[in-house]
Amino acid sequence: MFVSLNRKSLSFRTVRQKGLAVSAMVVLTLLLCLFASCSSDEDEVARTSKYANKTLMLFISPKGLNTDGYASIYTEALLDLEQKHGFHVEVYVPNSIEHAKELLSDLLMYDYPDRETEDILLMIGDNSYKNILLELADSIKTLPDDFMDNVVLFETTGEELPCYSFRVEKYGAMYIAGNIATNFSDSASVMMAYNDSTLLSAYKGFEEGFDASGFGFNVQQTFIDSDAAGYNRPIDAERMAQSFYEQGYHFIMPLAGMSNEGVYAASRNLEECYTAGMDYDVEAKSDELAFNVLVHIDSLVCEYALAWLHDDLNKIPRFRALGLESGYIEVVPTPFYWESCGEWIRELMPVAIKREERYLVPWREVE
Repeated sequence: MFVSLNRKSLSFRTVRQKGLAVSAMVVLTLLLCLFASCSSDEDEVARTSKYANKTLMLFISPKGLNTDGYASIYTEALLDLEQKHGFHVEVYVPNSIEHAKELLSDLLMYDYPDRETEDILLMIGDNSYKNILLELADSIKTLPDDFMDNVVLFETTGEELPCYSFRVEKYGAMYIAGNIATNFSDSASVMMAYNDSTLLSAYKGFEEGFDASGFGFNVQQTFIDSDAAGYNRPIDAERMAQSFYEQGYHFIMPLAGMSNEGVYAASRNLEECYTAGMDYDVEAKSDELAFNVLVHIDSLVCEYALAWLHDDLNKIPRFRALGLESGYIEVVPTPFYWESCGEWIRELMPVAIKREERYLVPWREVE
């Protein structure tokens, strides 16, 4: 169903759909808000819930919503929580970074409601928003002192903003990934969306794991674009993957969001062009998929949402870097390669966890 929301300068349309079956036409509207169609029982939960005055506003990356992607996983998890507990979820999908800045600026200019009548948690699901918030710092200063106490910024690398933030560190998992990638090719290419510090630590892990195996010959890094647009260029990623394969890089590790789809397409069309899933299970997308690097972002995001619902958000550290030891990220071989890689991964775990320690809190650049 469609629900109109009017917040002074903000006028948004909320789209609520079960199972995240989102059409391209809907995704490209000014704003998309997914919500499951409520049964009468669920409507009753919403009416009688002690959380009925709570609203979770989720901003995801521009054009970052698709039926089986990273953002869809945590969005669906939050919508499931909404149905169970009776609070409200609004999901915002800007068309561009510029549109995102406009929406956030309007939100910050809005007369923030009295906490006694409405409790808002703002979740910002992409680290590209950090720069926008820093640009809007003057507007943030005019807000109530406790405004940033109810803001959670995903996948950021530091504590420049006084909100809650976390980063799922990929160095350890990628150290394992690089090590076992040599089982498939002695040369590998790591394709990153752009030159971002979180992606660079992941590359460093892959490179060092690849070298430590003793079986690797050459590993390279490459960027799809100069900024976050690299997350949404699957056609270019496919072309680049095919080029690298022809140069002898027969294992291609994608770290590029939606652009990963191009790598999986290349892997399907090329003989023995091996790859891996990133963030979620993509086994069905290529017969040459060796393993998945799984990030349990749904569980992590729900941890913050539940803490907020129970007024326990202040019990979570303001900034967390979470690696292999946290359990929020792991490397899982596909069934065909479980026998050859499963024990290998288990043996590498303590080594990778130890090496990853220097990338965790307090976070710093590592040469």
